[in-house]
Amino acid sequence: MRKFSMAIFLFLFVFLFCISFLQANPVTTSVRTKEKFNSNWKFYLGDNPLFRAVEFDDKDWRILNLPHDFTIEGEYNENNPSGGNNGYFPIGIGWYRKTFSVADSLKDRKTIIQFDGIYMNSEVWINDHFLGRYPYGYTTFQYDLTEYLNYGDTATNVIAVRVDNSLPKSTRWYNGSGIYRNVHLITTNYAHFKNYDGIFITTPVAEENKAIVAIEYKVMGNVFSKEQLETFRNNKWDRKRDENLCIARSIIYDANGDEVARTEEEMTFLSFSRNIEYNQKVQVTNPIRWSTENPYLYTLKSEIEFEGKIVDDQVTTFGIRKLEYIPHKGMFVNGKRGLFTPRWRLCWCRCSRQNLALSLKQTKSHGL
Repeated sequence: MRKFSMAIFLFLFVFLFCISFLQANPVTTSVRTKEKFNSNWKFYLGDNPLFRAVEFDDKDWRILNLPHDFTIEGEYNENNPSGGNNGYFPIGIGWYRKTFSVADSLKDRKTIIQFDGIYMNSEVWINDHFLGRYPYGYTTFQYDLTEYLNYGDTATNVIAVRVDNSLPKSTRWYNGSGIYRNVHLITTNYAHFKNYDGIFITTPVAEENKAIVAIEYKVMGNVFSKEQLETFRNNKWDRKRDENLCIARSIIYDANGDEVARTEEEMTFLSFSRNIEYNQKVQVTNPIRWSTENPYLYTLKSEIEFEGKIVDDQVTTFGIRKLEYIPHKGMFVNGKRGLFTPRWRLCWCRCSRQNLALSLKQTKSHGL
């Protein structure tokens, strides 16, 4: 029981830490873009392999904005195969399609689509090219669209997504069906911080008068200049491992967007290196430490500069705090003991932001 309570405690602590990231951030990127891709999708409840084709006529399909759950839109029936775990709502197969254009100015950049969550067994096509299948319904995944896009204001692209939630009782709770979380389009240069695990932040020192912010970086090398990109396009087998002298920079801003610390150093990155790794440390004097009473967040802006231009930049919010678990005493945040009462009301899968906020507020009132 003690291990179980500890697991719940850690989950709630991490969740509370992450939920505080929702506050507005005045620091933005200048090169990398990430935009929501939720509007003007078309949906059809049913299945047909022709739905994936660019030439398919979807004019009669329903137009909607994501996120979307087609299970909750169905009729309650105790005979539905989903059973009580899924609220006796219907399950099945649905398709989503979206027609869009991509500016010609993005032709020399990487374009990635990110699905924050599709339940479940999704298959994705772009312009008749199959991108992949993702069975799991609760985690984020991405596909690279770059090589399959048509560029220009008059050119069109069609993305098609098949969602298969026809297996009865696939979970122990209500899961819904469809593209139930946000979709994003991410654009970067060919050389960029890795999208999934490119930046990892820890605060090994988090005292009242000083903090050390340690950052681990992972970079996709690819190509660093337009000339290298043209050479690659002319002959994709000619992957010359050029040495590229870059400046790696880490800048920390406070919650108001004012710079408080930075470090930078010259590094040589090889072209077409898929896993460039390096570390940096930044010292922050008299930090405002994160706590449940004051969930204060700093912002790290990470930059790679090549030949006087920023190749990629990434913005990451984080808190400076000292976290300890002492056997027989409990969890300590910045030297202060926290109290914990398990609360199963916190949703493990999906519920409204208002319910999450209420659960967290009540949990904090018990001493977390």
